[in-house]
Amino acid sequence: MEAMGADVFAKPPMLERAHCSLAPKPRADRPPRPFVVCFHSYKEKEKALRWARQHKLSYNGSFLRLYPVLSAALSRKRAVYKEIKRCLFERNVRFQLLYPARLRVNFNKEILTFDSPEDAQKFYKERICPVNSLLAGLPLRAIRPLQLVQNAAARLIFNLPKFTHVTPLLRSLHWLPVVARIRFKTLMLAYKAKNGPAPPYLMVMVKSRAVPRALRASSTARLEPPSLRTHGRQASRLFSVLAPRWWNELPLGVRTAESLAVFKRRLKTHLFVKHLSTSTDPLFGQCLSS
Repeated sequence: MEAMGADVFAKPPMLERAHCSLAPKPRADRPPRPFVVCFHSYKEKEKALRWARQHKLSYNGSFLRLYPVLSAALSRKRAVYKEIKRCLFERNVRFQLLYPARLRVNFNKEILTFDSPEDAQKFYKERICPVNSLLAGLPLRAIRPLQLVQNAAARLIFNLPKFTHVTPLLRSLHWLPVVARIRFKTLMLAYKAKNGPAPPYLMVMVKSRAVPRALRASSTARLEPPSLRTHGRQASRLFSVLAPRWWNELPLGVRTAESLAVFKRRLKTHLFVKHLSTSTDPLFGQCLSS
């Protein structure tokens, strides 16, 4: 009451119990034991937690933090969202884990609530992951600022001057250049759309090349490029146009990979050889079939 002030509670809240946690008494130089407080009213508890999230709580010069106490069963239900929370955090997508165990996601000014991690993962794969290919087909002048950021990051890691040649640094870090990274992400989506798993709206954009007879081309795993007449001026940037074109440029050993993990490894090796290797470097002379 004294720490929050009279603006939060007009009168002292009713408590069922309040006691120190069952832990050994700490030394004088260590933080005190947590204090367990059980509110009689659920609304008062939520009001206190909401105020503590928005303000810094202190008492006698010491900072205090309020956390809800969850049962073991509820903690396990909330823990299953750990992986999807990590994915959303890496994409800078705003989210909040609601009580008791629901995930609220704010994406593109749209707020959605999920009651299970499976539903959240499905939304993440269908709506958030494909955003990686939005840079596909952009001119080099638009991608250059991103490449300059990557170059600066590589020099910062090695603590080297501003004008240091960056290609050896990217090779040491196993980083693909931005142009190659865009192509990598687009082709990964193309593989999933061709062989699964992928959202239905992506699978209809990619079609395997149909061969009328049992010809040699039937075993090359090529894709059918769409007609550009039906897409207009911006057709060259469409996923349905770029993905088949880039896919058909891949070596046969990459296109015919038997699994997603093998395709990912061979594709990155191919792009690494194409963008960062030198003809005399034995490191990149390995066969893609390994």
